[in-house]
Amino acid sequence: MWTINLPNQAQNEAFLANLPNDLSYKAHHQTAQEEPVAGYFNDVQRVEIGKGASDFEAAKLALQQWAQYPKSWTKILAENAPLTVDNKVGVYFKFFGIWWQNACKILYTIEEKNRYGFAYGTLERHFEQGEELFLLELAEDGTVFYTIKAFSLPNHPLSWIGMPMVRWMQYRFRRDSVVAMQTFVQHKSEISCTFTPTFQASAFVLLAIFWGLLWKGTLLHHEYGKLVLSFFSFVTFPLLIQVFRKFELLPLKFWNLTQKFYLWIALLLSTSFLSDATLWAKLLVLPYIFFGFWAMFLGIMHFYKSAKNTYFKLNFLAICGFFTIALSWLFADRWGLNPMGFGAEIVRLTALHFHYAGLVLPVIASVLTLQNPTKLAIWGNFMVLCGIPATAFGITATHFGFPLWIETVAAVCMSLGGFLTAFTLFQCYKREGGKWLLWAGLVLLFTMLLSLNYALRWFMPHLDIAWMRALHGSCNAFFFATFGLIALLKLKN
Repeated sequence: MWTINLPNQAQNEAFLANLPNDLSYKAHHQTAQEEPVAGYFNDVQRVEIGKGASDFEAAKLALQQWAQYPKSWTKILAENAPLTVDNKVGVYFKFFGIWWQNACKILYTIEEKNRYGFAYGTLERHFEQGEELFLLELAEDGTVFYTIKAFSLPNHPLSWIGMPMVRWMQYRFRRDSVVAMQTFVQHKSEISCTFTPTFQASAFVLLAIFWGLLWKGTLLHHEYGKLVLSFFSFVTFPLLIQVFRKFELLPLKFWNLTQKFYLWIALLLSTSFLSDATLWAKLLVLPYIFFGFWAMFLGIMHFYKSAKNTYFKLNFLAICGFFTIALSWLFADRWGLNPMGFGAEIVRLTALHFHYAGLVLPVIASVLTLQNPTKLAIWGNFMVLCGIPATAFGITATHFGFPLWIETVAAVCMSLGGFLTAFTLFQCYKREGGKWLLWAGLVLLFTMLLSLNYALRWFMPHLDIAWMRALHGSCNAFFFATFGLIALLKLKN
């Protein structure tokens, strides 16, 4: 029941698997009652840990992640064990350099509008016998209270011999648990995922200036793509960074530096669009390229250390791969390169495609899947991730003279992924409300119909490439991306 080194996941699972399911005490579920339990030590602690609904939600997340356990000397295995009735967990305490091994079973949960929590009871392999309740309450005045209620007795000769020390450890746990909860709630509340009003106002003023300088009088001009990329740099990419910050996919240091320097990077990128032939136009795109690769590197390092969801890790890695392609083709556009013999128009369209369809769409689809893991969302996300590279492969195959049906199949897959993502947005709108979700879904549905029409162009009337860029591209860039990312910022994390 004790060990020098903290057991790993497999060892903890073996420990729990060999335990009987019976509780080690008789007064089951008594933490749900107000009266003290006769014959046991009874402890109750109720402390204010926050204010308002946002702090209440943060505190709920803390319990779901077992963050009420002080990390310096306690450990729960498995990590982030689900709060489901009858689920067994290993509870480890470090004392005098030794990890003391205990086992508990979740007895009941509380999930009400203004009350949330759970209680567990001890199993045979525990130094104590009894029950403990962790309860959150949102009072009418907005105060968030955290209650620890427990009753216990020693369950091991060492516990009886060292009873004064055990009682002190129980007091220490309650004290440190409150600090852990307050720290967690404060940290969540302090996460700012919105750029300052000065940043936002400056971005829109600069965007208006560059649109005036870049506008050629028609949506059908090849140069129109520069306006869309300029919009991405001043509006869409800052929204993406805010989404990454909200869901903690990027470290705080990067967020702080972004607020200070990114506007200058966007300014340099848009300035490079004013000319195609000069060396300055080629050099001014490089800060944005370097910034993009730096963001991906930091994101991968930060996210892979902190995230537990393997599915979303793979999503994030795929999105980084697509953004790498976006940056590479933007570099080719600015430096006048023609990869694989593609003309300047296709090079810029590829950069646009991977900035929006290859970055914004999978980010929205992936976050929706995490927030709303239905079969519809999962299949939509999967087909989007498959359709993005498949569409690029299909266009390349057509360019090299292969049959058009290859591109058609790929584009249909991409369109179906978009349709499923649109319906997922409607599903989230029905569950949570929020008109941004509805508007984003409607725009995506419309643009995917255009995409499907173009994919089947070999036997039905269709828009040409210039009109697809003007209509399909503009709706995706200006409306779907903006509405969708704002919707994610308003979702509960």
